[in-house]
Amino acid sequence: MNTLGVLKPEVKARALRLWLNGLTYRTINERTGVSLGAMNELVNEARKKTSDIDDLRQLNVGLQKSGASVSDAARGAKLLDKINVLGMSLERLEGLIGIVDRICADRNVEADKFVDSALRLTELEIKTGKPYHEIVREFKDKQARVNELDLKVKELDSQRANIQWELSQATEKLSKTLQELKHTLGTKERLQRLGVEKTATLAEFVEDYELLGFSVEEVQEIAELKKELDAEGIRLGTLRQHFKSTRELKQKREVLKREIESWEAKLRVFSKMGREMERTVNDLQRIQYLMNMRKAFTCGYCGSQFFHELRRFEVSQCLAMRQPIIVNCQRCGAPNTYNPHEVLARLGFEVLS
Repeated sequence: MNTLGVLKPEVKARALRLWLNGLTYRTINERTGVSLGAMNELVNEARKKTSDIDDLRQLNVGLQKSGASVSDAARGAKLLDKINVLGMSLERLEGLIGIVDRICADRNVEADKFVDSALRLTELEIKTGKPYHEIVREFKDKQARVNELDLKVKELDSQRANIQWELSQATEKLSKTLQELKHTLGTKERLQRLGVEKTATLAEFVEDYELLGFSVEEVQEIAELKKELDAEGIRLGTLRQHFKSTRELKQKREVLKREIESWEAKLRVFSKMGREMERTVNDLQRIQYLMNMRKAFTCGYCGSQFFHELRRFEVSQCLAMRQPIIVNCQRCGAPNTYNPHEVLARLGFEVLS
């Protein structure tokens, strides 16, 4: 927290002005950052210089609450002074109250607050031994000084901001100038080490590369690349042969890639044909099996298995007339009856399997 000894004059003036306006130490601390102890010292110092500063503070707070001005309070004090001196009667006092009401109506303030402020001003006049106009003048002078200090503080803040901005701009320019100077000195030293003849050769070298469309940065990258190749033991001729061999291998790889893609396409066609042939074989085997099942019957008398080919019209006729299918056993000659629905269901289950 700030102490009174290190506070700036403008901060002291603002804190004192807020206190005169009726604010508490804690509120002033929140607005200005002045500690409670420093605020107490500041008020005590003001009391030593101006003994009636507390009365001025109460007067200022009262005027703020009532909405009246210092001039209104002065007029009220003057009126009360005249009432006391003249020993005014109640009837005359009633007229005086009417005057007060008119003044309050003109100033848009409450009458009791106006009278209270006037009485406070009178008490302050008695306490200090000074006439009210002198008290008011001193208060106005102090308030004017505070306002002047506020203006000076704002001007100083504005000047400080301008100075800081100019300082930052000057610092940035100085930094750029130092960098350019450092770069120039470094270039000069390198040119001195190279010598005049080498410098001319270097300039011609750069011009040649610029005519070929290379920038200085690209030339530097080429030099660094050559240095790395030299470190790896690779010469430009070897590198050129390597690029040529790599190009040929790349071409062969493209040819092989196209051949592989062609064979893969053929393989996909053959695979598809093989799957279709496999499905065809399976279908033929199932058809053969169903044909055999269609002809195979078991005799219910002798238990032998014989073959009999069913015809569509035969099964349709039995279904329409709701009669069983009658098939004679080829071994014992016994007639066997079969439910056409069961026969068709057996055939259907075989198809589903």
